[in-house]
Amino acid sequence: MKSNAALVVAVLLTGTVAFFGGALVAGIFPGGNPNTVPELVASDPGHVRIIWERWSVMVGVLQTVALVVTFCVMIFASIRQLRAYVAVTVNFMHSFDAATCPCAGYRIENRGSTPARDVSTNARLQAVDWPLPAGFLFPEVDNDPQPKTALFPGTGVDGQTVASQPFSLSEIVGIASGAKRIYIYGVTRYKDMFGFSRSTSFGTSVVADSATLSSLVTRYAARDLELVFEHVSELNQVT
Repeated sequence: MKSNAALVVAVLLTGTVAFFGGALVAGIFPGGNPNTVPELVASDPGHVRIIWERWSVMVGVLQTVALVVTFCVMIFASIRQLRAYVAVTVNFMHSFDAATCPCAGYRIENRGSTPARDVSTNARLQAVDWPLPAGFLFPEVDNDPQPKTALFPGTGVDGQTVASQPFSLSEIVGIASGAKRIYIYGVTRYKDMFGFSRSTSFGTSVVADSATLSSLVTRYAARDLELVFEHVSELNQVT
């Protein structure tokens, strides 16, 4: 969005200057040729006065356009600085087995400068072959979102997502062997103080050594497991 706004402003400014510059030359000089000015001064002083009047008008228009563009750039910059930025961090996962639906938790935080309202999050878990198959597309997250809430700057809330059903035996075997990975991904939607609808998509995969993965899929509860939630770039976007 930032680059698009800057591009639009640049195109508008360049186009406006080109348009009025061309109109200036074509409108105040006979034949669009500024070299005729000396002859005009000698033969028609009144036309010279008209030239300067038109020049003054054109300069005033260009100054107004430049002021408007500057004002728009300042507005865009202010929105970027003052808006809410909601981030989601996956931070835990419960151990499970073939009879238990996997459950993972995450932290939703407003890292911006102003409140975010109507914050709601959809998330899901999925076991996928590792490495990811070429051209693999993650299904859309279409489960019911968490109830909407508001987040003030520097505050956060915890959430969790539970799989709709236990992983199959083949998925559990694949996770324990490293042939499959658990992916936790979703999207948080909210509105900033300027009324714009925003979203943050997030995604991580669960990484650990073989012993830890074996414990994860056997509902091991003797100690906290050392899991790494690895960032998945294609699942993370901010608007």
